[in-house]
Amino acid sequence: MSRRPGAPSALPTSALRAVALLAALGSLAFEGQFRGCGAGSSPPSTTLPEGEPPECFVDTDCTAEICNVAQCVAGTCRQVVQMTDEDFDGAIAAPCGTDCDDTNASVGPGFFEVCDSSDNDCDTRIDEDATPTPVRYDLSAEVLASGAIDDLPGVVLLTIDPVGTRFELTARWFDLTPTAPFGSARLATFDDDSTIVQALPVPGGLRVVWTSLADRAVRETTLHVTRTERSASIDLDPTLDVVTGVEVTGMRATETAGGYALLLETLDDVGTRSRSLVVPGMAPVPVPYEATLDLASRDMRFYVPASSAEIAVLDAMGGEVQRVVLPGELTLDPLTSWNGRILAVARDASSFAFLEITSADTVGDSFPFEAGFGDSDIALHPLAGSLAVTRVTSGLDVALYDETLARSEAHFGVAYAPTGIYRQRGVYETGAGLAIVVAFAPREGSAVVHLQCR
Repeated sequence: MSRRPGAPSALPTSALRAVALLAALGSLAFEGQFRGCGAGSSPPSTTLPEGEPPECFVDTDCTAEICNVAQCVAGTCRQVVQMTDEDFDGAIAAPCGTDCDDTNASVGPGFFEVCDSSDNDCDTRIDEDATPTPVRYDLSAEVLASGAIDDLPGVVLLTIDPVGTRFELTARWFDLTPTAPFGSARLATFDDDSTIVQALPVPGGLRVVWTSLADRAVRETTLHVTRTERSASIDLDPTLDVVTGVEVTGMRATETAGGYALLLETLDDVGTRSRSLVVPGMAPVPVPYEATLDLASRDMRFYVPASSAEIAVLDAMGGEVQRVVLPGELTLDPLTSWNGRILAVARDASSFAFLEITSADTVGDSFPFEAGFGDSDIALHPLAGSLAVTRVTSGLDVALYDETLARSEAHFGVAYAPTGIYRQRGVYETGAGLAIVVAFAPREGSAVVHLQCR
């Protein structure tokens, strides 16, 4: 477009806006009396209201206070509360709110704790009071015995494995952490698979006692597990002979103050069965009972079922010093030693109950089981701070009892439903939570159930 001669140059739009802005500022800042355009002009002079310059023109001119967003509204800075909720769980992120993880919708103040390795309720504790979550691991090998070592995060499984025409007794480390380092060691080799194994915890290791029909001996060793995040190894102490020249058909072991004791059921050359109490370093002594094969001990006194409703108390030499009559019939696997206490499981016509054998070798208090335990196989598993009770019906249930033998509701009802469970090998406290080991029908494999968040 051509410009008319003599016309002033057109200012750029930006310059015009700047001039207008300066004029506005001048008028806002102007203070004093207005006297018109000349002397004597009317109306008379007046005073304009005092003006303040705008506080801001854009949001960046404002300084936000903590946990707020600053906005420029009509020349004034205003603080707007910041509502950051990235995971849309209704909880505001820290530091302006109390959501300790705004990327996880299951985490927030007052939320329920669940078993997911997260601090769901933002109280700085992880998985406390969460319902245990069972994770099942199936194994092809048959587990004959098992045990935990101190606070290591796993269990030792003692399995019998066919190797050609023979069978190997093998100790396997089963790790319960995500890296799952593995280790194993062979304990013995047999010509048959009729192996009986017992495992007892010792400081820093696991004592293993075993026998086989063809071997005609009872032997023991202690194994130790060395574990890192990436590897595990099992070391064995020298093998010791406990009893030789006997064909053992049944064996139960119990810890004692000085070591351990065995209750053996043996078969002689003419087919006669008998039982004996064996304390290593002492001669075996006869035990003249044919009731359930079980054994518990306290202060070098030994408790064995004498009949379906009686428990015999034996001294270290095997002599009977007391006979305890029970108000009911003993169950399978009825006895356990737990924190210096002797507990039996007995049943009447309609229910089960714990029976405590007191230090005077009499029946003390009776602690009936809650409803639901009266129609299934019961096994007791002593833990450091609680007593685990398992039952087999269509699956496996676990209940934990405290020192008063009151059921702990927080950890009851952990259900697990495999089929064909025939032996409950053990329940163990590990550094990674509770572990349960079960065996299925003979030669049908086994399983480890890891109760996370226990």
